[in-house]
Amino acid sequence: MLLRAISLTALLFLSACNSSSGPSPGHPPPTDDGLKALTLSQADGYSENVEKILEADDSDLAKLLERVRGRVGTFRSGSISIIGTNSETGLGFYASANHVFGLSSWLNFAEGHIEDFYGQGIYATSHIVAQSGEINLWDMNTANFPLYHADISADAQNTTILPAEDFYLGLVDSQITPVSNLAQYPEDINTQTPVSLYDPDQVLSTNTTWTDAQSGIKVLALGYPQDTVSYPYGRVSVGSILTDQAAEQAILALKAQGDEEGNIPYHAQVEFIANFPAQAGMSGGSVFDEKGRLLGVMVRSTATQDASYTRVVRISYIRERFQHYYQTLSADQKAHLQQFVDSSFL
Repeated sequence: MLLRAISLTALLFLSACNSSSGPSPGHPPPTDDGLKALTLSQADGYSENVEKILEADDSDLAKLLERVRGRVGTFRSGSISIIGTNSETGLGFYASANHVFGLSSWLNFAEGHIEDFYGQGIYATSHIVAQSGEINLWDMNTANFPLYHADISADAQNTTILPAEDFYLGLVDSQITPVSNLAQYPEDINTQTPVSLYDPDQVLSTNTTWTDAQSGIKVLALGYPQDTVSYPYGRVSVGSILTDQAAEQAILALKAQGDEEGNIPYHAQVEFIANFPAQAGMSGGSVFDEKGRLLGVMVRSTATQDASYTRVVRISYIRERFQHYYQTLSADQKAHLQQFVDSSFL
């Protein structure tokens, strides 16, 4: 979700997922009693603070959120989606949006991976949910290491990059440090101590945590808006994945309204579109199905007076692109990546 604001009738174009901070148009928030009874199937277009949903701890929505919230963290002004942990090194393996990392941060736009992690990590503004499940992410910074990105067009910018190029893979390790106003950098990646992730069901270390997205299903999205006053612990949105036909119709409708999203063709192999709101900072955050499987990472979003739409890069597409690259490498390069990449991606 590129969630940056643009001036167009009631529209926010998310330059790290940007949309209105309130409920989706036409979807008033439920009462507290209504929230306790709310299910994923009933919540199309619904959006709320993480802590508000968790208060209704016996609801289906709260139970799903509790299961997956340790798999979403932050980096810089956006979010990251943790895919799994590598059994050899115990590193957290994640996907996020390229515009969250910042295109100028890559040495070049040609597809590639980092082979030498010395001095390549950063603590500042990187956070994951503590193993204790503490809801406040912001007291400690986590070491974060970019790993791989696909080809990026030479003329791409953070605000214009297309979904097909707007993803990268990275790692988090066990190094943490108290928050500071100054940027801090780990000397090298730590492969000796397993990363501590909040994972009450131990899904990250034992199972394939993702699947391909199917149209029509209900989904839960989770990310960390830049507006930490309104959303201090993250934001949850719920909606449905549009069919390919409905997604194409939505793009045409946006184009007719003069919305910039209408100028970006829908590419079914690359992305899906869902009818939930998102906002700046949720880019790179996760979209899960009702079983808690990761379906993709948010990259762009828009809201009109009638509906909210969020574009999500499919995790299956990210894997496909990575596997194609992996097969082009030498045996030594493959062996290097095998140390860091979650086995379900190889």
